[in-house]
Amino acid sequence: NFAPVFSPDRSKIFFQSDRDGTDGEFDIWSMDADGGNLKRLTENESKEYHLSWSPNGQFLLFVSERDGNPEIYTVTKEGARPTRLTFNTIVDNQPVWSPGGKQIAFVSYLDGDADIFLMSTDGKSQKRLTNNSAQDTNPAW
Repeated sequence: NFAPVFSPDRSKIFFQSDRDGTDGEFDIWSMDADGGNLKRLTENESKEYHLSWSPNGQFLLFVSERDGNPEIYTVTKEGARPTRLTFNTIVDNQPVWSPGGKQIAFVSYLDGDADIFLMSTDGKSQKRLTNNSAQDTNPAW
């Protein structure tokens, strides 16, 4: 179990785990802040990581390799409606919500190195913020 993130209201913790015994195939789990109500939110044979809560506490951003390469998804706090936001053959990762919850910053390797992009919460209106040969990573608001 690792990479825990508290919900904005501090009532839930989401975390990554391979507790089902599938070595290296991490799924997303949730539990109440007191450790009760353990629930598996995703279940597939791929890695899932880089968790980020929406400011309103209703959605979770994460990266999944379920479609062959790292792409960005959202899921409701109950684990319903996984929605893919990025669609390409390159790595997209490190998604973070804007404080107002209207945009998502993320890292993409579009031209071979890491650059920071913005997109709307539905994955549309993607805009490159950095464009250089350096490794631009870990976007934060």
